[in-house]
Amino acid sequence: MGFYTNGGGTFLNDVSGPLSPSAGHVTISQPGSNVQLYQTGITLEPNTRYQLSFAAYSTMGHDVTVRLFKHVSPYTVYMPEYTANLGMGWTTFSTEFTSSGFTGIVNDGRLMFWLAPYAANGISIFLIM
Repeated sequence: MGFYTNGGGTFLNDVSGPLSPSAGHVTISQPGSNVQLYQTGITLEPNTRYQLSFAAYSTMGHDVTVRLFKHVSPYTVYMPEYTANLGMGWTTFSTEFTSSGFTGIVNDGRLMFWLAPYAANGISIFLIM
């Protein structure tokens, strides 16, 4: 996974979570307008039903929005946006979607956990996929 912020923050996989010894752990030291945890190279088949599941929580109970789209321009949307209402303890989230916006198999998907609207000084977000 990759992490990017135009504010201040860190990403580590140094804590345990449900069924995983290494959960992703983002800590925000300064909010930014572009804060994201992401994975590229996602392969999808067209018009296919998928289920995305992950476990997460936030030390301040702030949300996270999940997007899946083409990694390069024109950034075609492959999945409807999904917002998870994070609490302050581990919760499993799941959404089903039918891939769209392309024909033929693609391997250029970018799964992004969008944190910018919810980032605050000192917040930590924990995530397991």
